[in-house]
Amino acid sequence: MAEQCAELDNLTLILASDGVWDLWEYEDVFQAITCAPDADGQSTEVAKTFFDRSVQRGTEMFEDTADNMTGIVVYLNPAGVKRKEGGGGGGGGGGGGGGVDSSLFSV
Repeated sequence: MAEQCAELDNLTLILASDGVWDLWEYEDVFQAITCAPDADGQSTEVAKTFFDRSVQRGTEMFEDTADNMTGIVVYLNPAGVKRKEGGGGGGGGGGGGGGVDSSLFSV
């Protein structure tokens, strides 16, 4: 897998429930969530913004009958994902890594 990943740009795994897929086409989701890493790694802000918009869009389209939505985005960039400074997350980050850490958020 490492060899294949080295040849691909912005490798991203997107898992989402049907509540998300009811609102968007696959390509729209991919284009909205994938982003090129910068020197600090990949930011989760793009994915968080997308899921915030999904909740809003679901409410606008389906009102009280909007389906529940669950989404997981995994950026498979070897440089890692940067967590925003002061972005919550206590100790025990393990391995040093200069701030590179897994990221998690909820909408």
